[in-house]
Amino acid sequence: MNFLKTGKKLDSEIFSNFLKIAENISYKPYGNSDYATASTENFLESNEYTDRLLKIINPKLNIAFPLILCVPRNTKMGIHVDSHPTRKSVISWALTEDLSSFSETYFYKDNQITETLFYGLDGVLVNTQVPHNVVNNNQNRYSLQICLYNDFDEVISIHNTEGIFNDSY
Repeated sequence: MNFLKTGKKLDSEIFSNFLKIAENISYKPYGNSDYATASTENFLESNEYTDRLLKIINPKLNIAFPLILCVPRNTKMGIHVDSHPTRKSVISWALTEDLSSFSETYFYKDNQITETLFYGLDGVLVNTQVPHNVVNNNQNRYSLQICLYNDFDEVISIHNTEGIFNDSY
């Protein structure tokens, strides 16, 4: 298992705010890749909605930062493993009004797809330490991500014993 649907939806006000931000910021390329990111250092740090969102995360999780990831339309994110220690795992939400247009994430072993993640409204805990990618369609693909120093198995353990979210915003 390389992902876990958390059952936690963004409240409508938080979702609307982050979707509006996602659609209106200028994304910068990440290294030599064909996808782009905008991170907390650029715009999310002082956002009241980010503060509300982070308050629902179990304090046992070691949060690196929130970011919005944009995979531009008609691009393919290469198969990769996130190497930065701030992205050992992420909690991610699709930022779209139309989930049918939100491209799936593929997980690989020996260059063969082993799992496919179809996003819903719920947040998803994603193991970024296994090979994965996105092949995007003709829509920009925005996701709100809480990047964690914790590895996937550690977050699963916390989820199984006490949950990764507090009850309310």
